Amino acid sequence: VIQGGAMPPPPPPPPTGGADPTCANGIKNGDACCAAACGTCGGAGCDARPGGSPSCCTSGVLMSGKSCDSNTAPCVIQGGAMPPPPPPPPTGGADPTCANGIKNGDACCAAACGACGGAGCNTRPGGDVSCCTSTVLNSGKSCDTSAAPCVIQGGAMPPPPPPQNGGSDPLCKNGIMGAGVCCPLSCGECGGFGCNTRPGGAPACCTSGITETKKMCSTNVAPC
Repeated sequence: VIQGGAMPPPPPPPPTGGADPTCANGIKNGDACCAAACGTCGGAGCDARPGGSPSCCTSGVLMSGKSCDSNTAPCVIQGGAMPPPPPPPPTGGADPTCANGIKNGDACCAAACGACGGAGCNTRPGGDVSCCTSTVLNSGKSCDTSAAPCVIQGGAMPPPPPPQNGGSDPLCKNGIMGAGVCCPLSCGECGGFGCNTRPGGAPACCTSGITETKKMCSTNVAPC
């Protein structure tokens, strides 16, 4: 080495005592210190990197609550206060604010659904009972006394469907209105993509299938 100046300082020694407060041996992104094996900290596909979400996704690292003052990566750099811990699960089987489910209006779907309502809701884990807004609302289960799936009590509980009268439903009050047809509530939605995969198949949930049956709602209940 040519001694034109002072030798460069040696790299910092690895942290001792299982701590890395400055994330010198990890990958920093904001207050998150991801494991070096991740390659990058956060971003698309972080959960697919070595160590998964708890090591490579900023949200997963921050939610762990592990301080870099007393741990190595993955950990939280103490530039500010530790993020608050997640809310405890509801006690007594109640979840009035749908904190542990997925909210869509007054419907609180099960967290396992991934989304609440929408196309294909009946094909998600738990089926239409857990994941389709219409079925959740019609269940009448209050989140004040039950966990998801349940109805959030922001307003009055939806009234129960009126009793069927003489095996007819001309206004589709006990079904789901589609394009000139009435699907059963079990379909989750009436017509649209994947309608043939819902409970009852095309004859119950697809407009073309119902039309072919030629059943009139004036003398029949859904599908009609």
